[in-house]
Amino acid sequence: MALPYCLSKVIVLMDPENDSPAGCYMVDNHPTESSYEGTNHMTLYTQHNTRASFTPMNMDGEYSFVNPQITSWGNSGAWGYMPLPTKQTTEDGVEVWVAEIGGDRGQTYPVYCICNPGNGKASYRINFNIKVN
Repeated sequence: MALPYCLSKVIVLMDPENDSPAGCYMVDNHPTESSYEGTNHMTLYTQHNTRASFTPMNMDGEYSFVNPQITSWGNSGAWGYMPLPTKQTTEDGVEVWVAEIGGDRGQTYPVYCICNPGNGKASYRINFNIKVN
């Protein structure tokens, strides 16, 4: 399945040997506007009425067979009246979550998702922000 166009793209890197938010790092394609990149609490900068994608990835090549996952999302004003992010799978089997950004311009919204690093580790919650322009 082809993914819809997403203005903002976030990679959620997870350490398969760490079952806490300390083993999670987020980066996106807006390095000059977003803040706290490379942490588990970044602020994603994005536009109103666009889409953002969130792709979980294994950060440790030694455990490349382990597929980390985002398992669910919490409600947030960033979605506005849009539904929660939905999981989609690319042609090559990569799971990507796509969110419709419907929040008000000029606002910063708290967001959270539940992540599982795989490798039999426990799931954990990461909290971050989405700034809508």
